[in-house]
Amino acid sequence: MTAFVLDNSVTMRWCFENTVNPHAESVLQRMSMGDGAVVPILWLYEFVSVLAKAERGGIIANAVAEAFLASLQSLNIEIDDRGADRVLTDVHALATTYRLTGYDAVYLELALRRNLPLDTELARACLAAWFSESVLLRPHPDGPHRSGPATGDHSAANRPSRYVEGTPSNADFARLPSQ
Repeated sequence: MTAFVLDNSVTMRWCFENTVNPHAESVLQRMSMGDGAVVPILWLYEFVSVLAKAERGGIIANAVAEAFLASLQSLNIEIDDRGADRVLTDVHALATTYRLTGYDAVYLELALRRNLPLDTELARACLAAWFSESVLLRPHPDGPHRSGPATGDHSAANRPSRYVEGTPSNADFARLPSQ
C-alpha cells in the first residue's frame, strides 16, 4: 500500500462528472486498489462546503451526494488531526514563504511532516512542494517522482532520473502573481 496526502482539488473531481480528468481518475483507481490517503482535518470542511454548495445550487441531487459520501467512506482515507498545533507556526511559515493560501499550506505541511507525496492539482502548492523538497505525484507512467533540491542547479543533468518534464523551475515560481 502506498500512502500520500490527498488534496481536496483531486477529491472533488470524483463527484462532478463535468470535472473528471485522467489524473483524478488514476488517483481514485489507485485508492480503490488499496492505496491509502492522508488528509488534514481541513479536508473534511472543504469537502462538506463544496458538496453542500453544489446541492444548494442544484448542481447535484441529494441522492447523488449521499451516494458519493458512501463511496468516499469506503476508501482508505486517514484524517490527520495532529496538524492543528502547527497552524500558527509551520503552516503560517509555509504560506508566507511560498505565497500559498493557508489552506494550501496545510496540505504541504502535512506532506512534509509525514514525508509523504502530495497529490494536488493546485499549481501554487506544486511549486511550493518543489521548492521545499516535498515529493509530488503526477500522472506519469513511472509513478511518483522526487523533486530536485530547493536550491541549486535544476539543469537536466542534475534532475532525478524520474524527473517529469514540466515540473516547475525557479522561473515558473517567480512568474506567479501573489495572492
